[in-house]
Amino acid sequence: MLKLALEHFPPSLILGIIFGLYFEERGLIIIALLTGWLIDIDHILDYFKAWKTNAFSKEALEGISSGKYFLVNSKAYIVLHAWEWIIIWFLGWSIIGRLDVGLTGATAWAIHLFIDHLSYKLHWYAYFITYRLLKGFDLRVVCKH
Repeated sequence: MLKLALEHFPPSLILGIIFGLYFEERGLIIIALLTGWLIDIDHILDYFKAWKTNAFSKEALEGISSGKYFLVNSKAYIVLHAWEWIIIWFLGWSIIGRLDVGLTGATAWAIHLFIDHLSYKLHWYAYFITYRLLKGFDLRVVCKH
């Protein structure tokens, strides 16, 4: 579980510090942590969906860090893990005149997804929410087995 918690924390923190220094805005550290680290909060939806099926047990899931809850559901919702949100984030903040927030968040988010693509066996388009939606969030389609 510690590995999962720390996997995205250091790169997000470093990026936040770099952008914070460049734009002279310390608050960008928080933005980088929110978008580069804390987007993993969306795993809770998939975890609780597995728990709700009554298939939840220590043997079946071995806790949230195992990722076996995806197998129980046969689905991968992970709604924040999507390239489309990066574009929306960047454009939204840029339109209201906060390029610093848009750029920091978009970069941290992209690094998170890139690390995930390197760490897990995913199709290159698995982190497009529109693709997962069109495929019914089917785990077999999203992940390579």
